[in-house]
Amino acid sequence: MGDNQKFYDNADLKCLLNVSDRTLYRMRKMNKIPFFKVGNKYYYPIQFFNQKALT
Repeated sequence: MGDNQKFYDNADLKCLLNVSDRTLYRMRKMNKIPFFKVGNKYYYPIQFFNQKALT
């Protein structure tokens, strides 16, 4: 990972994708989206979603 990589948190991603907490949970569980957890918070690389928008 680059030092300048940016991340969405749950609230950001829920707004961006217009989905619920439960849907985000299912997406993580099925490995449909990349994420990592720090403490009790999940983070998602912005770059992944920017690339998806272009394809």
